[in-house]
Amino acid sequence: NWDTSVEVDDISYTIHVHIQDITGNQITLGPISVLIDNYEADDNIPPTGTIIHPPSASTVSETILIQVSAYDNVEMGFVDFIIDGSFAGQDSVLPYEYEWNTTVEAEDAEHIINVNLTDAVGNTTALFPVTVYVNNIDEPDVIPPNVVIFEPAANQTVSGMVNITAIASDNVSINRVEFYHNYELEFIVTSYPYQYEWNSTNFEDDSEHIWYVKAFDTSENNTQTQPIAVFVDNED
Repeated sequence: NWDTSVEVDDISYTIHVHIQDITGNQITLGPISVLIDNYEADDNIPPTGTIIHPPSASTVSETILIQVSAYDNVEMGFVDFIIDGSFAGQDSVLPYEYEWNTTVEAEDAEHIINVNLTDAVGNTTALFPVTVYVNNIDEPDVIPPNVVIFEPAANQTVSGMVNITAIASDNVSINRVEFYHNYELEFIVTSYPYQYEWNSTNFEDDSEHIWYVKAFDTSENNTQTQPIAVFVDNED
């Protein structure tokens, strides 16, 4: 056994082996060259990584995971999470992440996420920060829907079965469309297509009928169309 610890470190050594049998025959093996390295060089390379979630400029709410990728040439130590300049948490085990409860933060405001990486010997790296917008309280919907009567046309003469068709849209969602005949509620439609089939034969010939519709969104904002008149003519 060769105790290399007593030799000069970081030096190449040449090794020969001489072999002789009992009759005096000899052979030399080698040489081979080996480098003695008993002392590891200092690790002065900092770790690298990135904040992979949440994306910068995103809107966040409730509790989210801040996720980080981190790598070191030797060994990672830990990851520090910093919110708006204040230490929030630390993780030393893969995957590197932190549960951030955004409900305790200032509402409708930007917040800055910083992350510092530290390897096993103390080399550190500050990752490029991420700015997110916290929004935990939904703004009330005050925008009424849009609605028009698509058919029949105003002052149209109709007969038989008549389709009363409305076109409705909303910035959030339509809840229902109400059809009014001669100023009284006739029918309610809760899903597309917003249409009512009216049997005009049940009414007196050459009579005038007033129709309008109301559209309601999921916040009960509503819009009413202008009334239109149609004329029934079922007899030739």
